[in-house]
Amino acid sequence: MRVLVTACIAIFSLLIIRCAKPVNTPPVSESAIEKQSPEKSFSTISGVIMIKSTQGGDGSIWQFKGDDGIFYSLVVSIPNLGRSESKNIKYVIPDAKLTITGEKYKLGSKYNFIARKITQTK
Repeated sequence: MRVLVTACIAIFSLLIIRCAKPVNTPPVSESAIEKQSPEKSFSTISGVIMIKSTQGGDGSIWQFKGDDGIFYSLVVSIPNLGRSESKNIKYVIPDAKLTITGEKYKLGSKYNFIARKITQTK
């Protein structure tokens, strides 16, 4: 009986300790979370495909130099383009001049662009 009572007290004590709120955890405000995530803007840029950086399962990342002189990491993938636009992936080759519509954002000091529409420029 004494063992059973001791076991119950030990389990109850563990439950109380685990349910207590940690002392050193500061609350996180929504504005702090918003500052951590990059601000995306939908836009259109023209420029030249430079080199392929990475090949993924359903797309790739290319280095793209915009006519504005900025180098972008361009994400080109079938899920981001959709069924009708994914046929234009064939235009994404080195030295191709393209106009790309999608989401542009800056993460740290790097500029990124997620392609949603690809148009070949002549």
